[in-house]
Amino acid sequence: MKALFWLLIVIAPVLFIMYTSAKALFWFLVILTPIVFIHELGHFLFARLFGVKIEVFSIGFGKPLIKWKDSKDTVWQIALIPLGGYVKMFGDEGAASTPDKEKINSLSEKEKSLSFHHKNLWQKSLIVFGGPFANYLLTIIIFIILSMHSGVKEFKPEVTGLQQDSPAQKAGLEVGDLIVDVNGDKVDSPADLKLKLDKSENMNIEVGVIRQKSYLTVNVAPKEEEYKNIFGEIVKSRMIGVYFEKFTLRKVGVTESFINSFYQVGNMSYMFVKAIWQMITLKRGTEDIGGPIKIALYSESMANQGLMAILYFVAMISLNLGLINLFPIPMLDGGHLFFYGVEAIIRRPINHKVQVICFKIGFFILIGLMSIAFWNDLKAIEFFNKLKLLLG
Repeated sequence: MKALFWLLIVIAPVLFIMYTSAKALFWFLVILTPIVFIHELGHFLFARLFGVKIEVFSIGFGKPLIKWKDSKDTVWQIALIPLGGYVKMFGDEGAASTPDKEKINSLSEKEKSLSFHHKNLWQKSLIVFGGPFANYLLTIIIFIILSMHSGVKEFKPEVTGLQQDSPAQKAGLEVGDLIVDVNGDKVDSPADLKLKLDKSENMNIEVGVIRQKSYLTVNVAPKEEEYKNIFGEIVKSRMIGVYFEKFTLRKVGVTESFINSFYQVGNMSYMFVKAIWQMITLKRGTEDIGGPIKIALYSESMANQGLMAILYFVAMISLNLGLINLFPIPMLDGGHLFFYGVEAIIRRPINHKVQVICFKIGFFILIGLMSIAFWNDLKAIEFFNKLKLLLG
């Protein structure tokens, strides 16, 4: 299994260099490196806070290209393969924070005070949670900056288009009409209109509009239609067949930006978790899982759109990294937190052999996810299709 892991690690940069431009590689490093650093810094700071000795702080895997040692004997390094990073703490067997059983049993009392695995359960939990927490904090800060810079986009319920033979067109609604109420209830936005249409059980509704500075009402008979949402689910909704494309950018302060950022982070986390759950339950394909090649190509694309686009992309990658690491998969932060949760319930550490088996299962899952990601990356590349033709 480890051989397969290292095979993927070796193949990854080769494929990466073959299928990406120098510019894409540059922006991949510019965008991914700070995100990885922030994640590992979260672990590092909480560990230092609780007196844990840090042996290695690494950006990347494999052979170190640059390394130095600080006053507390921590080796800081930038390694050859820039596909992640790790913080190796005193008492760890490797980069995944699995305990070195023999080393832990032979520690002196002074050494135990520096060991991660001899800290209280709540301290270990905070150290592990520190990485995803740092990623979420980075995402929130970026969203605050973006909100304060660009403002909040607010769509107006002003009709900019009508579907052919739609209920709205048949009822006499026109382009330029500003919808202000439904059955006497005020309408503030297109989203508000959709909500009121779905709530209304009447076959006909009275839509109030402002047309050329005059108020008038129009009787519309909404039509129930089926469509696919962003999760690929078939949902029903009452439609009248209008388009809303006009919007304003409203400037917001720190407080509202902070609230909006939390809302965005919560909403995106929910959508991401739901999409993953659909993949697990086979209600959705795995084609959306991407690897480093896809990230590199998107990085180059975002760079071409300017600083704000880059910041938004950094926020999205940081959010995904933080959330994925909270999944209860052994070898990920969420796997460790799951073990600590079980330990808190049963009031004793999980048997070491059971942990080893769980880590092997987690390793297998991660190998599978890496393989899917690389396969999807290759499928997205034009000359991979040519290779398929050559192979028949």
